[in-house]
Order: sequence, then C-alpha cells, then structure tokens
Amino acid sequence: MKITVNKFKGIDNAVIELDDITIFVGANNAGKSSFIQAIQFAVSGCQTMDLHSIPWRNAQTDRATSFNSDEFLYTPTRNIESLYHKAKLTERTESIKISFENEIGTSTITFGKGRNKGISTKLVNKPLGNELCNLNNPFCVYVPGIAGIPIVEVYEPEIKVRKSAVRGDSNNFLRNILLRIRNDENAQKWTNFIESLNKIYSELDITVSYNENESEFIVSNVTYDGETLPLDSIGTGVLQTMQIFAYMEYFSPKILLLDEPDSHLHPTKQRLLASEIKRRSELNPDMKVVFSTHSMQLLRSLSTVKTYHFINGKAELTENESAVLMDIGALDADYLFSKPNLKYVILTEDNVDNIKEKKNFIKQFVLSHGLNENEFVLHSYQGCKNMHTASVLQALVRKHIPAAKVIVHIDKDQRLDENDADIVTLSSKANTHDVLLFITEFSEIENYFCNPEHISNIYHLNLPDIQELYTTELQNLKALTSQKLSDFILNERSALIMDDKKRIKTQLLDEIIANEVNTKLETLCPGKELMAKIRVRLQNEFGVGDLSLLVAPSQSLKSDVFQKLISRDE
Repeated sequence: MKITVNKFKGIDNAVIELDDITIFVGANNAGKSSFIQAIQFAVSGCQTMDLHSIPWRNAQTDRATSFNSDEFLYTPTRNIESLYHKAKLTERTESIKISFENEIGTSTITFGKGRNKGISTKLVNKPLGNELCNLNNPFCVYVPGIAGIPIVEVYEPEIKVRKSAVRGDSNNFLRNILLRIRNDENAQKWTNFIESLNKIYSELDITVSYNENESEFIVSNVTYDGETLPLDSIGTGVLQTMQIFAYMEYFSPKILLLDEPDSHLHPTKQRLLASEIKRRSELNPDMKVVFSTHSMQLLRSLSTVKTYHFINGKAELTENESAVLMDIGALDADYLFSKPNLKYVILTEDNVDNIKEKKNFIKQFVLSHGLNENEFVLHSYQGCKNMHTASVLQALVRKHIPAAKVIVHIDKDQRLDENDADIVTLSSKANTHDVLLFITEFSEIENYFCNPEHISNIYHLNLPDIQELYTTELQNLKALTSQKLSDFILNERSALIMDDKKRIKTQLLDEIIANEVNTKLETLCPGKELMAKIRVRLQNEFGVGDLSLLVAPSQSLKSDVFQKLISRDE
C-alpha cells in the first residue's frame, strides 16, 4: 500500500510504501508523528462522512460535504486550519490531500477551507473509499501511547468503543475492549491476546468481567509475579503492551499505527515486543503495522524491516542501516541536515574527556582553513574509526545534500608515522568507502593551538619570547612523552620489540623511545598537557587575562595536510 501526504503540518509532500511492518525514525519534529496523524485524520474524515450518511455522487465516484471542526471524529488539533503546511488553511491555499493506493485503486481525501468557517471535505474512489469509511471494521487504528487509564470504567455501547479507535483515545476504553475480546464467540481471539502478552511478560494473567445487575463498572485484574492488582495499578509498560495487542484482536485493522510503542519499556522488553509484532504481522498479512521510534533496540531487532528516515517533513528510505545510524545518534541529529550549503560532516570520537571542548578545538581549526560555519557540522560518537559506519552516514546525508562529504578526524596520539599499522589500515578503508580521513600531524588537535606564531598573533606578544616558552615546555614534557610512547608500544605495538620467543627486548624499547622522542618531540608531545603548561605561563609571565582567546581561528593554525584534503575534494 502506498500513502501520500500533501500540505499537512510540517509535511509538504511525502510518499510512503507500506510493508508488513514500516518504521519511521528521525529527530523530534521531523515529521514522523505528523505522517501518522495524517493517516488517522484522513481515515477519520472518511468515517465522519459515513457517520453523517453523506451520499456518493457523480455516478458514485465521489462524496463531498463541509464539516465544522468539532464534527470530525478525530483531529490532531481543534483548529483544523492550523494543520496546513507552514501556513493557515484558507480559501486561497491548496487543500490538504492524503491518498491511499492499493490493488483496488487510489482513493484521495482532501480538506479545504469552505464557506461559513467549515472544512470542505471530498473523497474520491468508492471501492477503496468504502473501506476507508467503515467504522465497524476500521481501516486503521491509532495507538498514540498510553500514560495511564481511568481508575474506573463504565460499560459503553459498541459504537462508542469503535469511535474511540478513530479518536486515538482507546486507552479510556481498555476494559471495554478487553471485555469484548474475552466474550467474543471466537475464543481464539482471547487466546491470541494472552499469548502475545506472555511473550513479553511471561505468566501474566488477566481477568475481566461485567455484571449489569451488580455494577455499572467493568472489573479487571492482573496477576503478575504472584501479585494480583487492579488494571489501573499496573505499570505503564504492561498497559502499553496490552493496548497494542488488544487493538490487534478487537479492531483487526488494515493499518495499526503506533507512536513510539517503546517509550515505557525496558530495552529487554523492547526487543521482545519487536519480535512479537513481527510474528503477529507474519500471521496476518492483511495488517500493516506502522510505528515511529527512537529505540535502537527495536531497530536492531527489526533490522530487515522497511525504515523511513524523516528530515524536515521529507521521508527517505534508509535501507538496512537504520540501527547503525541510530547507534551513532545520526537519526536524531537534525543539525546534520539543517545547512543547505553543507560541504562536510566531520566525525570525531566522543569517548574523550570533555567532548564539548574537543569539538570546539576542531571547529576553530576548521574555520582557520577558510570554511564557514554553514559549510560543516561536527558529529561525535564512539567508534568513528569504523569507515563503513562513516560511509553509511555519508550516504544518508547525501540523500538530502548531494555534495556533502564525511571527514573522519582522528588524533595521531603516539602512532609513530604514516607506516603505522593503524594508519595504513584506516587510510585503506577510508579509500574503499569513499570517505575523507584526517589524522593530525601532531599527537592531538590541541597541539596546533600551541603554535608560537598563533599565540603571538592572538595576544600580540613578541614571537621569540613565545618560541622560547614553547621550546622550554616541550623539554619539560619530554619524560611524560617518553612514558606515553613506552606505554603505547608495550600495549599496542609490542611486536616491534619482541624476539623470536615473544620476549620483550627492553634495550630495543629504550632505543626506539630515545630515537623517536629526540627527533620527533614536537609531534609526539601530548597536546593537552602542553597547552595546560603554556596557559599557566601566559597568565603568570605575560599577564594574559582571557585564555579562551587561545582557542580562536588564525592563519597560523593552518595544516597543509587538512588544506590539501579539502582542496582535493573541491
């Protein structure tokens, strides 16, 4: 089934091809919930026509009328005019349009501004339109998430319970729904419901009863972990799960709409819920399940399911990499797609002390190379050295900003040179996956900001004095640099100093450290420690007050390696 939404809330035009299960992901206010609301609003408009007995006309090809906002069975807001895309619905604007297409045909419902403050509503295509209009067998049911249920619940007539499915407030009628499933002549419905519930909460049992001669209220209790409690005293996670599978059995909809069904569930329960939804979907191919989520657990459990990524009201397929993108925070990071002139997404590790400060160093460094803030964004996550993940992110960004490229930033740390095994491997994988790789020429990004010319220019200090300060502090950190290099070789490159019997050759280790530190002290010296020492001396000996200016862009920060990287790309 294909659903197209035009001019609804933040969505200008979005097309979704529903599979047995379809997942919506994206940042808040990206359009996920709006698309779900649009489906339900469209179906409610059709059902409202049926409820008011609006006739089919023009050789039974369409039905049309005008409703006041409060006549619709469901609206996301009382003011329907405000549902129009980035403006108010008026007689001069286009109509809100939602289309459904399946093997029967295409049926479209439109909502425009009518006269006398009404909403003109028109539906075309009777065969599919009749299915959309059916209130007894609702085409779709909306589960917006449950925040609790009433303490008591009176027995309600069937039509009122059915309408609740349209309005999205069936949680207020959960006991009524449970009672009807329990008393259905098809006992398998209750069996199916309990079985699904027990897949997530094993050994949970429910009783529900109603005696009109004793009370107007329905009585329902839940037994779990050896304790029996009234339904309203059960945890929200259990209620939410119960609601999902109760809707499946009672309403048997063509489309089941779930808005963040994972929001009240433990990660373990999220995985179990995903598995059970998949199982139920396979058993009932006539039902399409659509849900929005921020849960990595659900995405990992449903890795082969069709997934759409919403950005600024537009929907794009993410193929089978949604879990990867969710894991690195890309699907919730709307800033990755907010700059139309974006050239680079610069990735860096976030498993460092004070990632905010680290990203500021990178930002000022990049600005020093002629890029402006509208041309790049920084994104940090653990494991950014994984070039496959970087290429997946690049493909996602390019769907919205085709010219954008990913640059992976890595501090060189104690890696000795470009022939280091890590550097060779990373460079090869970056080329394979068509992403750009920037490995600092110094130990850390902070080293660039210790450049004497940079400091002299920022604070208007005598360059020879700053050069002497710099050289002195490098020498003061020689022992620490040697120790860090020793630790790195022993822990990460021990093969360099082992004999044929896998024994450490201590003398060789000492020789390597002495040679490397004596010839490459400037590039091996740890940047954070060097900057800390320079800051203290700038304050104490040169009277520098505002040390934050040290982390500011300047021509002296330019790196030939980074400049060639972005120049080559251009």
